[in-house]
Amino acid sequence: MTGSTKLTPTEMVTKELGRFLADKRPEVICVKGRWGVGKTFAWKKALQDAAAGGQIALGTYSYVSLFGITTLEQLKYSIFENRTSGKAIATGANLESVSVGFSDIIKTVGPKTLEALGGKNLAEIAQASSFLMVRDQFICIDDIERKGKDLRAIDILGLVSMLAEQRNCKIVIIMNDEQLDEEKADFLKYQEKVIDRSLVYCPSPQESINIGLKDNKDFAQELGELCTRLNLSNIRVIKKIEKLVHQIWPVIKGYDPKIVKAHIKTMTVLGWAHYAEHGKPGEITSSESTVDFIMKRYGRALYGQTAEITLEEQRVEALLRMVEFEKADEADAVLNEGIKNGYFDEVDIAKYCDLSAEALNNSDAAAKWSAVWDRLHGSFDDDEKEFVVELMSAFEQNIKFISLSDLNHSVKILKQLSHEAEAKTLIKTFIDRRSTDPSFFNLSSNVFGSQIDDADVRHACNEKLIATAPKRPLHEILLEIYKNRGWNPADMEALVGASVDDYYEAFKMPLGDDHRRLVASALHFREFVNPDKEFLTVLEKAEEALRRIEKENALNAIRVGGLGIRPAPQSPPETLPIT
Repeated sequence: MTGSTKLTPTEMVTKELGRFLADKRPEVICVKGRWGVGKTFAWKKALQDAAAGGQIALGTYSYVSLFGITTLEQLKYSIFENRTSGKAIATGANLESVSVGFSDIIKTVGPKTLEALGGKNLAEIAQASSFLMVRDQFICIDDIERKGKDLRAIDILGLVSMLAEQRNCKIVIIMNDEQLDEEKADFLKYQEKVIDRSLVYCPSPQESINIGLKDNKDFAQELGELCTRLNLSNIRVIKKIEKLVHQIWPVIKGYDPKIVKAHIKTMTVLGWAHYAEHGKPGEITSSESTVDFIMKRYGRALYGQTAEITLEEQRVEALLRMVEFEKADEADAVLNEGIKNGYFDEVDIAKYCDLSAEALNNSDAAAKWSAVWDRLHGSFDDDEKEFVVELMSAFEQNIKFISLSDLNHSVKILKQLSHEAEAKTLIKTFIDRRSTDPSFFNLSSNVFGSQIDDADVRHACNEKLIATAPKRPLHEILLEIYKNRGWNPADMEALVGASVDDYYEAFKMPLGDDHRRLVASALHFREFVNPDKEFLTVLEKAEEALRRIEKENALNAIRVGGLGIRPAPQSPPETLPIT
């Protein structure tokens, strides 16, 4: 018709579903599409609209998900069990509809059949007789690709064919045919005999976003724009990301809009990395590897360090550039940890929001820091001297907001340019003026600590940690090492510096169940094949303290004897001079 509006493919599918529901003639259709694109949502929406508008041709409906169903008998009973009629068609089965179903069974099979089924309980009678009631109705069979392994796809198609041809039913099959695996060939072979039409449901990212965020009044626009740039059309993933942002919304909503948008961007990128499918069909990449790339490797070329990346990582990198996501920082690490744990540390989120707010108030200094890297990547001029001068000045002005990663990369570039003195100045300035919290310099607990690979930066951080770490009792350090299976330089410094008397006193403390853990922690340095000198020193002092305890009484001799303590090294006997 001239002047009519052209429908999108998704709108055409919706229109066809409406026609299917308005026609009472038996028919089988299949709605196909990738996981999470909203196939089931589209079907249920079409069903609700048809029921509300009085455009539904049959008065009874059953919805069945094959997830976990392992036999054809279970499928038959589920179709009966989930029968609804009237207004309940739009809402699903309930206790009333199931009760009516049992009543109908008794009326339909009659007393003679019940006598023939004598000895069976009510559940067995229902199982045997219920499928007789299924006729002249709509049936939706969802999640074929998730069925139990003992239920064959061709058996499902056989049942569907019987329901359409002998019971005058209209059946819609909803599936992701890409996930049928070894049964895909059989399904394709027999579907032509059973399925009248197949509808491909493939909404555009914008259509999926409109569906997924239709009730969001807080940040739908910002999240929607990011999902569009990521080409994200999976409604389930969009909804999961929305829930993540809702979790931190009470914490971030009161900050500057730039800070709020930055958090929404990080949650979108990391939520996409955790929940979306990555890679191409047949070569799926794990979400763990995608997250790891984003957190540890993406964006590091900003400092002149380009690593080898795979084709899939190149794809991820291209998408992240579309949303202008820069390299992950400590604030992003807090959010990523929250996604993995299922809950967020609101105190840490607020801490980094406050730091970002302070940085916004010093926007001139931040602009100078950005200008340094713009100079590095913005031309091929011979301007090394200007670059170094600007780097040193901007570093000084932004010292409060510069991360350990920023320091590490800046120092490495200066060394590559043979500016060793300037590199040492940056390290000293950072160590002297940065955080007073000793844990800030603990590389073993910092999420980006493994990426601090400049030897001078690592040494300076370790020295600062040792110098500022609070002095703790020896037994606390050993128990923490037992718990965490790790230690920091300050811990090792304390273990090496402790005397044999210190170990003796720690072992003699009344610690209850922690006593055995304490001893195990001190002796666990035995497990290293080539132990460092520090490990041998700790072992030597701990064993000497235990040998002292062994000599105290007979019972302690038994206790220590079971620990495999080596005998104390013996001095070689003196040799008498030969006369």
